Amino acid sequence: MNTVRPPRPTSFSWLREPLLHFAVLGAAVFLLYREASSDRDDQRMIRVDERKRQELAAMFEQRHRRPPDHDELNGAVAQWVNAEILYREGKALGLDQYDSTMREMIISKARAMIQGQVAPSEPTDAVLREHYEAHATSYQLPASVTFEQMVVSPREPNAAQVAAALVESATAGDTRQRPVQRLEQRTAEQIEMVYGADFSRRLFALAPGAWEAIESSRGWHVIHVVSLTPPQARPFEQVRVQVDHDWRNGEKRKRYQQALEQIRLDYEIEVGSGTDA
Repeated sequence: MNTVRPPRPTSFSWLREPLLHFAVLGAAVFLLYREASSDRDDQRMIRVDERKRQELAAMFEQRHRRPPDHDELNGAVAQWVNAEILYREGKALGLDQYDSTMREMIISKARAMIQGQVAPSEPTDAVLREHYEAHATSYQLPASVTFEQMVVSPREPNAAQVAAALVESATAGDTRQRPVQRLEQRTAEQIEMVYGADFSRRLFALAPGAWEAIESSRGWHVIHVVSLTPPQARPFEQVRVQVDHDWRNGEKRKRYQQALEQIRLDYEIEVGSGTDA
């Protein structure tokens, strides 16, 4: 009579145990969850290390042709952090579905969405008048100057001495040596566009009546200020449209910044030493 022996367990039979399968599956789920949680935490961490700060400083220097000071670098870091927040928020909303490599476009879309959600309500006349009164100088007619001038070309030999001689003769009442040009009611901005900021500043500092010589990139100007008109206020009704426009833009910027600051609370921002974000 043959005896049937039970099959001898192999060294790998434990792999078929249900409890082991459950334990392995549980461990895999735990590892996947921990990795996903770590990814979510990383998405809420924004790091501005020394390398990033150097990149931002280099970008600033390229744009402004000088290195940034401490406050300017802080501002560049804060601006980059805000952009990074918008970029991540845009990705979270799926805005990168068709243009994932276009960071700036995603930031722009996210910014536009936030701005659309925080648009200000229609302002009342009282609100606009309050804004007008708080920024009265912004709605004034600017100061202006009326003056006469004789111009000495920079290519003319001894131009500075020639200008000094013209001042002397004009002061004595003789202006026949050069054509006299009269310019009426020119603002500082208009003068600056033609002759430069330093010339404009010096011109508006002159007292009416006397002849003076001022140099610009166009040569020497022998000038007689006829009159100076100070800034003049304009009534609210005359500038209401501009006031309304300015108030809306200011409110949009303020509300957008408040919304962005609220979103920032969801992020952990780590910045290298020496810089504030």
